[in-house]
Amino acid sequence: MFESNAAFAGIRDLLIHHARFGPKIQSITQVREKTVRIAAFAVTVQNGCFRLNGDGSQVELFHEMTTFPFGDRDDLLDAAATGTAYLLNGPCQPRIWV
Repeated sequence: MFESNAAFAGIRDLLIHHARFGPKIQSITQVREKTVRIAAFAVTVQNGCFRLNGDGSQVELFHEMTTFPFGDRDDLLDAAATGTAYLLNGPCQPRIWV
């Protein structure tokens, strides 16, 4: 998945034509505001459908999750919200390994 709003469309086109994984890129055009996407993601997190690793590798994402909307950054949080929404509501069934 690759967000293709505004200037990102050009980057998406470059990746599609020049990266080995280019044919696998699926464009996503965001139509809802970021605050709405993240509010919906909060419900998913509260319901236990999204969890962070306990190894400390996702400290930046945790920081964005706990400081939104007042934090300096929110791109990882937005990516997590978009990816989770796609997996849970998209055309494919999520696979879970235990």
